[in-house]
Amino acid sequence: MSNIPPFTTVVGLDRKHIEELRAVWPTWVAFRPEIMANPLLFVVDSFSEITHEELQWFHHPNAQVKWWVGDPESSQPQRDRMLAGLVHSVDFVRTPYYLKLDTDCVAIGPGQWIESHWFENDPVFVTSPWGYTKPADALHRLDKWGDATPEIAVFPRLNVPFDPAAPRVRHRRIISYVFFGRTDWTQKMASLAGDCRLPVPSQDTFLWYCAARREDFFRTVKMKRYGWRHINGLSRLRAESMRALQHTEQGIGAGACTS
Repeated sequence: MSNIPPFTTVVGLDRKHIEELRAVWPTWVAFRPEIMANPLLFVVDSFSEITHEELQWFHHPNAQVKWWVGDPESSQPQRDRMLAGLVHSVDFVRTPYYLKLDTDCVAIGPGQWIESHWFENDPVFVTSPWGYTKPADALHRLDKWGDATPEIAVFPRLNVPFDPAAPRVRHRRIISYVFFGRTDWTQKMASLAGDCRLPVPSQDTFLWYCAARREDFFRTVKMKRYGWRHINGLSRLRAESMRALQHTEQGIGAGACTS
């Protein structure tokens, strides 16, 4: 994998997500050695009362912690605050790319999980395709934000039609549970969003919108085909992680650190 650009793994943590990470971390260690060979950035919700000692459980040779407060003048919901943190904390990344990983992602086995050709022509991100945005008016709100942002307003609106009564709007876009982002591009988009917030409370909706409206080049890859499973529910995450670890001799050794 010598042609893979250096990357920093970025993981958002609060009280719920640190428990999910405990479940999946042994699979990342066992089957994704490149994560251990590159820097790691934890973006931790300052209101979650997670301690430094808890973070020591995730042994990594080059880990950094960013404690994220968000906008102290607002009453942002915790979820919105953390999604904004994942975008704005890319300012602390020093590698050309970063890998944003959700804590409900299990690495299900060894093998090729990154391809060097993904990074040809410097895509602004590489991630899985998806088929809808919710709520249905999110892209309309982003069009209004873009019209008021000079660096975005020079590009045409997306004007994706939607039904205000519907829960979602169906269209081609992306989902970011495994997301390779180009650092300089995300930093620029974060600066357009303003301090501590996003125009809509969704990291992948915001970044996809910026790329789509600006016609910046990005690549979609079905990450499920590269050994990732995106799973809802802590008990299911634990079961899937144990199943994956028990399938290889290497995984059985790594399984000793599960709890």
